[in-house]
Amino acid sequence: MGKSQFIAQTKFAWACLVIQVVVGILFFLLVRYDDSADATHTPNRLGHNGHNEKLQEAIEKYPMIVDIHMMLFAGFGFLMTFLKRYGFSAIGFTMMITVLVTEWAILVQGFLHMDDHFTIKISYIHILEGGLAAAAVLISFGAVLGKLNPLQLITMCLIEGALFVLNAYLGYIVLGAVDVGGAIFIHTFGAYFGLAVSLMARKRDVAKSERREGSTATTDLFAMLGTVILWVYWPSFNAVLASHDALHRAYINTYISLIASTMITFVVSAFFGEGKRLDMVDIQNATLSGGVAVGAIADLMINPYGAFLAGTLVGLVSSLGYRILQGKLFDKLKLHDTCGVHNLHGLPGFLSGIFSIMAVGLASEDSYGPSLYSMFPRCAPVEGSDEMKRLLRELPSLEPGEGRPISVQAMIQLACLGVTVILAIVMGLMTGLVLNIDSIFHPLNDEELYDDIHYWALPDEEDDTHGVPSQKGGQPKSDSSSFDLDPIGVPGTHNAVYPSKQIV
Repeated sequence: MGKSQFIAQTKFAWACLVIQVVVGILFFLLVRYDDSADATHTPNRLGHNGHNEKLQEAIEKYPMIVDIHMMLFAGFGFLMTFLKRYGFSAIGFTMMITVLVTEWAILVQGFLHMDDHFTIKISYIHILEGGLAAAAVLISFGAVLGKLNPLQLITMCLIEGALFVLNAYLGYIVLGAVDVGGAIFIHTFGAYFGLAVSLMARKRDVAKSERREGSTATTDLFAMLGTVILWVYWPSFNAVLASHDALHRAYINTYISLIASTMITFVVSAFFGEGKRLDMVDIQNATLSGGVAVGAIADLMINPYGAFLAGTLVGLVSSLGYRILQGKLFDKLKLHDTCGVHNLHGLPGFLSGIFSIMAVGLASEDSYGPSLYSMFPRCAPVEGSDEMKRLLRELPSLEPGEGRPISVQAMIQLACLGVTVILAIVMGLMTGLVLNIDSIFHPLNDEELYDDIHYWALPDEEDDTHGVPSQKGGQPKSDSSSFDLDPIGVPGTHNAVYPSKQIV
């Protein structure tokens, strides 16, 4: 480890300590159990026919929340292990980002909903919301994978985590947008924020570290494990915020879309692969795009064929993005996207936002019945109106709304999509500018990228750039064996088609 990175690691250690102390103090002073977790709250003891809906929701949603955390820790983590010398960092930093952003997002959300006693009440659902914020930051992490040191990463976590909560609050709470699976507020925001951060480092010469940017057969298998985990659990991610029949639809639509995107990815990979052979880069990533494709519309009445078409279209776009667009963005803009998040999260999330505008604009009582106004609460008639009285006879649990026309709700979807993209890019650029301040963050040199050696005590390993044994010893290897070869024995050819790879 060079002197610069030693200083950065020291600052990182102190920063983590300060953050943990501050968060601990804030939890001690401000955070308390929500009534649904409070032993003194009598309705909690009244059984299933009691009066605490929050308690019932937390209990019922627990399995899906566990699914989502499996996606965060294992799915994202393993998917990013494709880099031959960055496996410890991919798994380790994924864990660090998830827990840091979750605890930080809980506090930021609490500040926005603080009661008159300046108390933040939390239930298990708030922990879920913190995890969703972490998902957005992990997507951004994919764009800068291997290029930021831990001090830069935790700074990005704090900035982006707060911005994510504010943007989601504006979209979901203030404007009343619908985005059950977070295609707009999680995937699109996270992708374009991370890409903007990466863009601010476009002058660096990543080619000096390109021999460590490739993968091996072993690292690709670990990455494929991440793909499988994400694929299996993605319906829970898209459905966790839905209820009743909408929950069921979200499961169905997500599975159908994933099936469609997976099949079209195999088609594209077979047709365009070298010698008509499949490429693991495609299968690891574009197969998952169907989950993002219906993220904003998974609970809506899009019909099974709608989910199939969305998954097929977005799977095609994602697959071709790895083949064509990613290289062009690097050549024209010097935009280096290590994991290809633009192809798996950015474009699919944006398209899902467009689909939501169309799906909302076409919604009517003919297709939804009275539950139209449960799906779009702001569109429900105002309290006391004749229309509201009619609907209450059919659906007694319906809450009054603002009488917002469906066409206005569709425009709200468009506005939220635009605001999210603009906010993510502008704030990502500003964050990237800050993270490149050498005197504070000590960024990695161009020849130091994609390497665990700077941050981890590696067992019987060595720095493949300088041939320096790790703390645990071991003899220096020759340069020809200091980094892994791909299956045909040529360094760095795994990504010959793609300047970089992707994650979710």
